Amino acid sequence: MARRADRMIDHPDEITFSDQTNTFTGKDQGNDWFVVWGSAEGIALNPTESASCTMSPKGNGTNAGFGLDINLPAESEQIIPVFISGSTESELKAWRP
Repeated sequence: MARRADRMIDHPDEITFSDQTNTFTGKDQGNDWFVVWGSAEGIALNPTESASCTMSPKGNGTNAGFGLDINLPAESEQIIPVFISGSTESELKAWRP
């Protein structure tokens, strides 16, 4: 882990999408900082180009976005769960509730 005095050094972040698990994983390239996010099984996420995301990350962060294709009957509603979890220790710990 890259440290300078009492501070960690912020390195560029990398985001990947897994078609197999339908989830995103974000990782700081120089530290054990992880974030994972996705949705419920059966709800397909469609990664979008980061240029369409208007969030401005600080430091060496990056951004990612996703879309959903949903067909709902008129006058109906659906709850679409989204989970986001992180860890400063390991990717495995980011997956733990």
